Order: sequence, then structure tokens, then C-alpha cells
Amino acid sequence: MARPRADAHSLLPCATSRALASTAHSPGLGKNSPHHVRIVEVSPRDGLQNEKQVVPLTTKLELIRRLVEEAGVETVEAGSFVSPKWVPQMADSAAVLEQMTVKQGVSYPFLVPNDKGLVNFLDMVGPKGRAAGRSDEIAIFTAATDAFTKANTNCTIHESLERLSKVTSKALEHGVRVRGYISVVADCPYSGRVNPADVGKIAKTLLEMGCYEISLGDTTGAGTPGASGNVDVESVVYALHESGYDTGLDLDALAQIGAWISQQLDRPNGSSAGRAILARAKVKSQSAKQSKL
Repeated sequence: MARPRADAHSLLPCATSRALASTAHSPGLGKNSPHHVRIVEVSPRDGLQNEKQVVPLTTKLELIRRLVEEAGVETVEAGSFVSPKWVPQMADSAAVLEQMTVKQGVSYPFLVPNDKGLVNFLDMVGPKGRAAGRSDEIAIFTAATDAFTKANTNCTIHESLERLSKVTSKALEHGVRVRGYISVVADCPYSGRVNPADVGKIAKTLLEMGCYEISLGDTTGAGTPGASGNVDVESVVYALHESGYDTGLDLDALAQIGAWISQQLDRPNGSSAGRAILARAKVKSQSAKQSKL
């Protein structure tokens, strides 16, 4: 699945063609190995949020199911409780939460931008909610510069962190884990290069308020000049496997899922690694058939 590069003005954090992330398999390595890499899959949210045509609910549910059951992904960011006025593509996130296939041991975090988003999420997953117990994790986001934060959420970094501290505290009180995002960690479209020390201070604050993990977002692609857009998970997993790292995922299944969702979105498969994997599988299948003749 490929999608255009994330717009720097987007309300939600975006990775810097496609945000299909996962976990892959290298023989002899396990989750406790220093060579294990956990990849958080964000395509149902980040990968679809900027699509111009609304993606059907059934397609989103099937994407999540395939990633978990066929590819072995263990963390899937499934949607966002954000105002549908700002991100129409995420308007059905409550339905996604209620109807998605849930597998034990897999995390299904949802992005929440503020207290209202958290309240809506908690109403769904609480003991009396329509999706009780179906998710126990959220993601929150801020940025590394005041200029970007102002343009994105109309507040300063300090104000953003104050709001997020309240959101995080309430989430933790309800037994919900919190993951943090920081956007424009390398370069800001409004104020230029970003000081790594500033990013470190924000990350430290997020960890101190209770986030169990921080995701650093390039956002504008400045960290990899010349890149055409978001990295596809097939390429990431392939590169990790070739380098001797373990992710826990089925790479062939990821390639098939990438081709499938690209077809659903009526766009070319933007993953060169995915196309190569599928071509190799086709040649192997044809050779096997010929050998039986």
C-alpha cells in the first residue's frame, strides 16, 4: 500500500508512500534477544488518515485482521478518537474499536489528541462500554517546536505537555497504557533544524508523566533527503532480516497484504520490496509446477 507523503500541516502525527509497520522472523532469535526489533503497525490509522476517498469500515477491519492473523503483528494502531471535522477518515474509529477482531496478546492502541478523545475512548472500553476490554492502550502526540505545535494544535509545547499530562494521568488511572509521539524531531517546516537536546527534554517529560515508550517522528522526511515518502513495512522487515535482526513477522504475508490494500485503495503497490517478494514467490510456484510435469 502506498500513500502520499504526510502533509506537515496534518493534525495527527505521521511517519515520513506507506505506514505499514510490523514485527519479522529470523531463525534462532527471540523477543528477549538484543537483536529483536518490535515494530508498531500504524497503517490502519496513519496509513489511511490522509486518503481522499473514505475507506470502508469493512476494509479497515480486514486490514487489521490480516496484519495480526496472517503476518503476526503484535501492536496495531487501529484508529484515532479525533474530531471527524479535522480527520474525516477516522470518523468510524469507534466502530473499528467495537467490531475489530481482537486476538489475545496483541495490543490495539488508539490515538487520542486531548481529554475529549480520551473520554470517548474510555466510554467505549470501560466495563459498561460497547467495546469493553477490547483495547487498553492509547497514543498521545506533541511536537519538537513551538511553531509546529502552534500550527498543528494551536498551543505551545509547554501548553501541549500540560494537556497531555492530564490525559496521561487519567488514562493510567483507568489502567490504560500510554505511548507518546514527538513530531518534527529533525527539521520543522516553520523554524528549520531542530536541536536534538530539545527533543530529548520533551521525551524525558513524556516518560516522566507516564508514557511507557516514545516514538520519534521525522514527519517532513528531512532525516532521509530524497525519500519519496513513508517507508513501507516490507522494506523495513526485509532490511532487518538481512541484517540479522528478528521482528517476528511473516514477510511473505506482509507483501501479500501490501498488494491487497493497494488494490483496495485503487493505487499501485508502492513497495519495491513487496513487489520483489511477490515476484519471487510467483517464480518459485511456477518452477514447482514445472518440476511435477
